[in-house]
Amino acid sequence: WYLIFTKTFANWLEAKHAKAFLAKFRDVDSLEQLNHLVSHSKSDNAFANLAKEGMNALRSAGSFGSQKLAVAGGMSEFMTRAIRNGIDQESARSENGLTILASAGSASPYIGLFGTVWAIYHALVNIGLSGQGTLDKVAGPVGEALIMTAIGLAVAIPAVFAYNAFNRRNRMWLAKLDAFNSNQPQAKAEINVVPLVDVMLVLLVIFIITAPLLTHSVKIDLPKESNMPNITKPEYVDLAVKEDGTLYWNGEIVPKESLP
Repeated sequence: WYLIFTKTFANWLEAKHAKAFLAKFRDVDSLEQLNHLVSHSKSDNAFANLAKEGMNALRSAGSFGSQKLAVAGGMSEFMTRAIRNGIDQESARSENGLTILASAGSASPYIGLFGTVWAIYHALVNIGLSGQGTLDKVAGPVGEALIMTAIGLAVAIPAVFAYNAFNRRNRMWLAKLDAFNSNQPQAKAEINVVPLVDVMLVLLVIFIITAPLLTHSVKIDLPKESNMPNITKPEYVDLAVKEDGTLYWNGEIVPKESLP
């Protein structure tokens, strides 16, 4: 984040100085005025540095002589090489810090993923030792483990966007320098859209790891078979007693000997 802010501010300041220099450069009528303008410009002004390279090449060409200039390809070729060298230097200077952003954007998600896997491993070990695998016991440690992934993404996503933005700015900047060198219209801007494939892959891996942990079962007690015998509805019973004391059971006489 510090590199993104500092480089953004430096690019804004450089563009501001370049705009002021170009506004004054259009009113220059002589080499003396150009020399005065270049000498009073900031050192980070790329257009002033190119003008300075051209003036130095012009002074050096006077001491070369016509024969050496002919071997070098003539005055025009000599000046073109000098200014092209200045453009290459500005291109190298504008790429400062991009390697760090590229490394952070590509490596941070995997570093965060490694920390997440390591934390999930220890969380599962502790859960196994405790013997409780319910959701409230799993969600806490796994949620803490995902903080490492969040930190990795917080570093990687801004780094990727900043890297693409700075690359686009550098292409635009070099196109302006080429146009200033050759007095040709500057190249049109190109939109560079790079999908965050690495980030999406990390999110997919995290989902695959954590989905089984967040899935819990609900224990249901099914009714058990009772040991008591089945009680069926008794059949219809016809019991009658006559006046003489004779007992009838479903129409049949019950012997008095069987009675208690």
